[in-house]
Amino acid sequence: MISDLELLGIWEAGFDKSVIEKSLLLVGAVRRDLNAGQVASMPVGQRDAILFDLRKKLFGPVFSNKAKCVACGQQVEWEMPVDSIRMHPDGLTEENTAIDLEHSGHHLRFRLPNSADMIVLSRLGEGASHEDELLKRCLDDSTLPDNLAEPLPWELKSAILQKMEACDPQADIAMRIRCPECDHEWSMGFDIMRYFWAELDDWATNMLQDVSLLAGYFGWAEKDILEMGRFRRNAYLNLLNR
Repeated sequence: MISDLELLGIWEAGFDKSVIEKSLLLVGAVRRDLNAGQVASMPVGQRDAILFDLRKKLFGPVFSNKAKCVACGQQVEWEMPVDSIRMHPDGLTEENTAIDLEHSGHHLRFRLPNSADMIVLSRLGEGASHEDELLKRCLDDSTLPDNLAEPLPWELKSAILQKMEACDPQADIAMRIRCPECDHEWSMGFDIMRYFWAELDDWATNMLQDVSLLAGYFGWAEKDILEMGRFRRNAYLNLLNR
């Protein structure tokens, strides 16, 4: 389990990083057996499964969500269990994600997208094709026929992308939402990286306020306060609030 001291350190380290890089800090704290490059090479779904599990341990088994209805503008709020959208791609690793595809007489091999790919795509200039760059990074060149045109035909690109999605469903979560006011239904993606880090931001802000109160009143060092058990720390805070 990640301690409060370590969690606050991760939050600080990720302050000026992209959301993908922030998520890799959290995953790296769970998978201490892997170096940073190996963590970034995890399939996106495996990375997100770890984030779902860690979020459940740190902040509980339920997500609280809200969205504005795209039809009438009503604020819609709902809760859902973490396990309802946490799938199980645990068998996927950076070493065993070679996927074979037969399409229109071609036999191709590719790997599943990972965080390193997503970071590269996020830095592409205007007008660049994200799909073409992703396929370029993920396709095994040795399986490409010499007579295959570049860029790949649309039908082949579509088949590869659909196969990627089918093999790693945790990488792209969509929710169906119904407005209780007008009964309109729509689909919305769920980004565990952004959701989790927003919660971590709130937690860190509250934790720093608690540390400030205890340090100011008792003269304790930040490290000692953060290493204190949550029950005892909250007991001291309750004494100050009497």
